[in-house]
Amino acid sequence: MSKSKITALVLVLFLFVMVAGVVIFKTGIIKAKGSDDCLACHEDKTLTMDAGGKKKSLFIDGASFKKSTHNGTDCKDCHEGYNPEEIPHSKSKVKVSCSTCHDKVKSLDNSVHKGKDCSGCHNPHYQVPAKEMKANQTTECLKCQC
Repeated sequence: MSKSKITALVLVLFLFVMVAGVVIFKTGIIKAKGSDDCLACHEDKTLTMDAGGKKKSLFIDGASFKKSTHNGTDCKDCHEGYNPEEIPHSKSKVKVSCSTCHDKVKSLDNSVHKGKDCSGCHNPHYQVPAKEMKANQTTECLKCQC
């Protein structure tokens, strides 16, 4: 087989694979996995929900989330009981429990943090690594509105 025929065959094969890939993803035969599915909608800055008569933003900055310490987790690891196929995803909000993964949170019951919601100070979607948090601890703690 000549070099030009091989080149043409490779080009046709490449185009076939590209078209097949587009068809597969556009039809939803194969879906993205994990947080990318959630971010497909939640990266929309206009996405809101009604919470007690007030509009609450459901926006998540995907670039910041991917830089956070939680970037290796899927949204569903923390947000249990949500069905992505339904809107709203849950009939009632399921509270996220940080202590599921963070054992040391349990020991905070004997501190000033007792009964506090972790996300009041620590935005889990943009959480910085512990070393960075410790370096800025005084500044962060002084912001507390508890």
